[in-house]
Amino acid sequence: MRYYIPVDLRKVNIRALSNLARTTDSGTLLLGENGLYRSQKGGLYQFKIFSGKTTLINNYLGDLDLICDDVRWKKVTSSYQIPFLHHTVKVETHHYRLAPKSNTALVIEEANGKISDLYFESREGHDNHFVKEDIRSFLSLLK
Repeated sequence: MRYYIPVDLRKVNIRALSNLARTTDSGTLLLGENGLYRSQKGGLYQFKIFSGKTTLINNYLGDLDLICDDVRWKKVTSSYQIPFLHHTVKVETHHYRLAPKSNTALVIEEANGKISDLYFESREGHDNHFVKEDIRSFLSLLK
């Protein structure tokens, strides 16, 4: 599940996260007329977005609202050629954790060198005490 809290992406201080456990995935996305394509394990695949239930929780942390989104990108078919009309986007996805085995991660996506998305990710529900405390800790680091 993805959790979004309104954060001004221009004011995010990534250096404040340098002491945290981090994993990074990088790749190139092709945005074509028929959808999104990504190279994985030597093949080219088309992906589609599937959005589940989206919930707004007012005043989750003080006056900050929380948006819970069960969005998923799913591989739908393999492709044997790059779409003729496409746009290439280089993407890096950074997962930060307060502890290496934490269930909650702060995810920062960068597209072409600029922060394009920031959200929290967890297998636990938003009402879990540890999820709420982890999100509070991440937000205090980002300010």
